Amino acid sequence: MKHTLFLLVFALGMCSLNGSAQTKKSVSKTTTQTNVKQKNVSNVSKELKVEECGFEWYKVGKNGKWGAEDKNGKVLVPIEYGRIEYQCTSGTGFGFRVSNNGYDGYYSPKGECVIPCSRHYYTINADRNSSVGTYYWGRKKDGPLFFCNESGEEVCQIEGYSLAEPKYENGKFFWKICLNTSDKNHWCIMDGNGKQIFGPAEYIYCEVDGTVKGEFNGSYKRLGNLSAITTTTNPFAKTVKQGISYTSTSYSSSSSSSIASSNNNSSNGNSGNGTTQTVVVEHHRDPIPVQEWHACVGCGGMGTMGCDGCGGSGTKYIGDRLHRCSRCNGRGIIPCNVCFGNKGQYTTVYR
Repeated sequence: MKHTLFLLVFALGMCSLNGSAQTKKSVSKTTTQTNVKQKNVSNVSKELKVEECGFEWYKVGKNGKWGAEDKNGKVLVPIEYGRIEYQCTSGTGFGFRVSNNGYDGYYSPKGECVIPCSRHYYTINADRNSSVGTYYWGRKKDGPLFFCNESGEEVCQIEGYSLAEPKYENGKFFWKICLNTSDKNHWCIMDGNGKQIFGPAEYIYCEVDGTVKGEFNGSYKRLGNLSAITTTTNPFAKTVKQGISYTSTSYSSSSSSSIASSNNNSSNGNSGNGTTQTVVVEHHRDPIPVQEWHACVGCGGMGTMGCDGCGGSGTKYIGDRLHRCSRCNGRGIIPCNVCFGNKGQYTTVYR
């Protein structure tokens, strides 16, 4: 009996020991798995972006900084910027616009740094038109507009104007300028030397044959012809030297009728300078050119877009206080950075 009781107690003791060992083993395993999981935790976030032009990329972030990778994991933009976005329009992409410490920079879709933030450009936009191709423009911290060619080289500055669009048509280079003013006639055309040639008008455009027309109280009047412009070199060509600068001193606020009259006389006076024939010959390479109006795809023809500085609210928090947005001056909207507020543009098509 004592022998039987001893065996029973021994068996129970062994079972107790085995149970304790199994429990300790399970706890040890769980602890090990938790430690491994913590070691593998990464604070890098990835978000797949699919743009309207079809471009796909990953927005990657870490510690409040952002960068970009392609779908294969190749680094396109290093994770070192406070803001990043991909800009595209009309089914074509321009690249990555980045920002650091209040200054913008630009990377190509292949990850090449076209414009570094170290240039201290306050804002950068990429744009493209049929005459000069792709170019970059924006505003510097001290106010003037800057323009860079497709390689990112700064070719000129324009001071005193709110919007400017480069044009190279009929062998002539010129600027279509918009000046912020209380006067509704605030559009003009300036040549490549900074001289005002046509305008001001409520709106101004060029027809296929080189005729320049301005809008006045809902009707269009002929202001002259592009043959009055003497600048023929496209400064956005890669071979052109940098350093061109324009100011608003040539802008005239004279009445529209007197400007239109003087520009007509100027055009007639320049008709014998040997450029008119060249313009006609170059233009008529295609016998059936047609000018069409295309609404801006960026703003849908509105001419404005929501302010990206305040999200369209007109105000933003700086520290712990609400301030009026300095980018839009509290309006919540800014001119469209695709069409410069033009609502669209005339383009030449051949049928």
